[in-house]
Amino acid sequence: MQDAVWNRVTANRSKHKTTWFYIDEFHLLLKGQTGSFSVEIWKRFRKWGGIPSGLTQNVKDLLASREIENIFENSDFTYHYKTRILSIC
Repeated sequence: MQDAVWNRVTANRSKHKTTWFYIDEFHLLLKGQTGSFSVEIWKRFRKWGGIPSGLTQNVKDLLASREIENIFENSDFTYHYKTRILSIC
């Protein structure tokens, strides 16, 4: 799947097109080996004209990931919808 997405980003870059990429349940991709891969792809997408968007309802697990700091450092902005206090404590 990642290869297909990366191929699309590469093809669109050559056409000077932006690629929006939405990743649902993003906290799951930050575990184990996929975590470091997700950070690398996040950085690479941005350099190649991609706009990655990580979506999750589980903020607690997202913030528990060691890789999330690298993701945040390589993001122009973050957007948070209203969340119940219990879900992030």
